[in-house]
Amino acid sequence: MTLFFLVVGLEAKRQLDLGELRERRRLAIPVFGALGGIIVPVAIYLAFNAGRAGGHGWGAAMSTDTAFALAAVALVTPRTATRIRVFLLTLAVVDDLAALLVIATVYTTHVSVLALIVAWIASRPALHGPRSPISEPVLLTAGACAGIGFTVSLLVSSLAFTGLRLDQARLGALATVIVAPALAWATTRIIRRLPDTLRARQIARTAQEILDLTIDVDPEHDHIRGPDDAPVTLVEYGDFECPYCGQAESVIRELLAARGDDVRYVWRHLPLNDVHPGAQTAAVASEAAAAQGKFWEMYDVLLSHQGDLTPKDLVRYAGDLGVDVGRFTDELRRSVYVQRVSRDVASADESGVSGTPTFFINGRRHYGVYDLDTLTEAITAAKTRARQLAATTAAG
Repeated sequence: MTLFFLVVGLEAKRQLDLGELRERRRLAIPVFGALGGIIVPVAIYLAFNAGRAGGHGWGAAMSTDTAFALAAVALVTPRTATRIRVFLLTLAVVDDLAALLVIATVYTTHVSVLALIVAWIASRPALHGPRSPISEPVLLTAGACAGIGFTVSLLVSSLAFTGLRLDQARLGALATVIVAPALAWATTRIIRRLPDTLRARQIARTAQEILDLTIDVDPEHDHIRGPDDAPVTLVEYGDFECPYCGQAESVIRELLAARGDDVRYVWRHLPLNDVHPGAQTAAVASEAAAAQGKFWEMYDVLLSHQGDLTPKDLVRYAGDLGVDVGRFTDELRRSVYVQRVSRDVASADESGVSGTPTFFINGRRHYGVYDLDTLTEAITAAKTRARQLAATTAAG
């Protein structure tokens, strides 16, 4: 349990620092949703049990089990539904904090007031106005998944009840593991039957995604493969001597071959000079080749010969590609395109990029692995989102 909450806490912190929740006002909806998910079940419970022997167990009705709720989301929604996961994670964390607070104050014999005050000050969110990480129909799915009360509910039940009532409370908590996901599944089936125009309008009402890429793609400056009007733009910050960039190149090649009409691929330089001594010169050489219309040809050669990036090798590659070797050699010697490479490095710094390869999909940073299946899935989700927004714009 300790390890689980550590992982959940780290994910929540990542979302607060780097993800959707770094814009603090986006905390409002999940926080108020969590409070509603606490107050309403408790009110319903007390409506039936207040003044009776089981009234003391109201705390068992208020908790959402984070692990089961997130698992239910993974089952009933696509794995690419990032916003609903972030929303539910935030809601569940707030719910669990409230549940633990109730346990510490109601179902205990000793309370350390000072510790509670310190914990509250350390965890209070900064809210500046509600704006919602999802649309109203998807909010229903998240709410249904949040109906799973398992671990904390069982804990509160064991503290509040004994005998037959404890068995009944346990049965109720276990039943939510089945009923809540079933309700969420039914909700997703209904949502998918909604008219496309209605779904588009709902999406348009949500907050815009926070972009991680600070410098937008510029066709006059950037090196681009793929159609200009592609719905998805994939930006890579790379280093020609980085072995991981070499491995990623084959993935990118397959991706463009399979989804070329959907993807505009952009390469930006980030030579890691402290670990790759030939990377800076290789980047400048690629720009010298670009000045003669041969950037992508040089790009392919450099990433396929990462162990041979000496100036002599670079001149030989230029000759093989048919560029003016005299001009290429002179520009390489004078480092004519160092500033061009430095502009990319500066844009990487502004976007918080420190390693290679780093990918951005439609301005959002891609975290995790970058194998073909994962990138294909992320690009499919970005394409769907882009088309929904385009349909909303077209509909006025």
